[in-house]
Amino acid sequence: MGFDFYGISLFVKSIGPVRNLVIGDYALQFGQGLNMWNGLSFGKGGLIQNTARQGIGVRQYTSLNEVNFMRGITGTLQLQRFEITPYFSYQNIDANVSDNIESRVIKSTAKSGLHRTPTEQRYRNAAHQMTYGVNILWRYNRFKIGVNFNRSQLDAIKLKGTSKRQQYDFEGDMLQNISLYTNYTFRNAHLFGEYASSLDGGSAMLLGSIVSLHPQVSTVVLVRNYRKNYHTFYGQGFGESSNTSNEEGIYAGLTYQLARKLVWSSYIDIFRFPEAKYQADTGSVGADIFSQLSYIWYKKGQLTLRYRNRLKQTDYLGEGQTESGLVNSSKQQVRLEFQYKLNRIWTIRSRVEANLFQKEYEDNSLGYLFYQDFFWKPDVGKIQLNSRIAYFQADTYDNRIYAYENDVLYASGFGMYNMKGWRTYLNLRYRINHNLDIWAKYGVYYYPDKEVIGTGLDEISRNKKSEIKLQLRWQL
Repeated sequence: MGFDFYGISLFVKSIGPVRNLVIGDYALQFGQGLNMWNGLSFGKGGLIQNTARQGIGVRQYTSLNEVNFMRGITGTLQLQRFEITPYFSYQNIDANVSDNIESRVIKSTAKSGLHRTPTEQRYRNAAHQMTYGVNILWRYNRFKIGVNFNRSQLDAIKLKGTSKRQQYDFEGDMLQNISLYTNYTFRNAHLFGEYASSLDGGSAMLLGSIVSLHPQVSTVVLVRNYRKNYHTFYGQGFGESSNTSNEEGIYAGLTYQLARKLVWSSYIDIFRFPEAKYQADTGSVGADIFSQLSYIWYKKGQLTLRYRNRLKQTDYLGEGQTESGLVNSSKQQVRLEFQYKLNRIWTIRSRVEANLFQKEYEDNSLGYLFYQDFFWKPDVGKIQLNSRIAYFQADTYDNRIYAYENDVLYASGFGMYNMKGWRTYLNLRYRINHNLDIWAKYGVYYYPDKEVIGTGLDEISRNKKSEIKLQLRWQL
């Protein structure tokens, strides 16, 4: 059957007024991501200034992820102060498709990119999606304003789910979106925002500002309102949830340069979900509180202490009850991380992290993680290495911990540290010559108290779960 996934693209730069041209796989990033944003989108974190996104427009898509990209042709035409980017994409999508007397229908879509079982094979490339649109951006000094319009056509009618949280999902075979976005920098203030509408009736809005109050103090304020009936296939707006709908919130952050090497960053994000969502069958509220203190050695290393408390409301069904109600829960996390460049060859990174999960009417549970990373990058030679060894324990699934893991080129991910065990991996890069190199990764989870890992078709009849990645890159 060949390989599971193929990707190819041709990227050409600067052909007269054409700034770039991509044929094949590509990614688009415009505005604040409410309408069109392919690839990774980082949300809340220690760098509060990153809440304001800077869309790169068009780029090649070279990731190992098999979803959330475009396949077709696009390019950017520069006409004085205007940048015009038309795009066309046609690709297969994985979906649960059934045929009835009247038409083909999509009951659900799959975005894992995995095709391991008969069911996943049946979903593979079962539907098709055609998307076309245009982005027009106008620049004048420090002011930018843009408009993006796109239309997506499915070859089957997508049905919304039957659960409470899916009652406002998209249903149909055609979706049109339009958005207006802008940003402006005036002296010590940067203002940004986007308004988007799905032409079936819903809308989403985001407004924000980054202001430097003092050479040592800067603030961020962001408000958002994503309506429950706003639909988008490609949007990835800033927020607590990932679907850019059914969410309202206000985010306020501050960065204070206490000393030349000492930085304090904090934020609070208060949000509300007007309708049902995952783990909450009615409207709910929550808050995310974050504070981080960093001591930075210029070009040498960093010591970081972080505290975070995430407050949410979730469903709870007590003994003898027939209907669930909402209860309050919180997950408090403390992290200490140290990274330091020992010399020109060796760098180390260490982390200790613990969390406490509390939920009304349930016992408290704990989770913790220790890991040590090593990076070996000599000035000369053909080999580079990095490795991790970690020990973790999470009493429940709610105590799971995610941590970024280094990977082969173009790949990245956040490993999930759950239950009790060890995690180690080794990344290797071997440069054969100036044009050819090999990347490889071997990683393994070891659960000493387990005899079986996973359930059903994912079951592994041992206490180790391993992975191997190989990558060959040839460049001219």
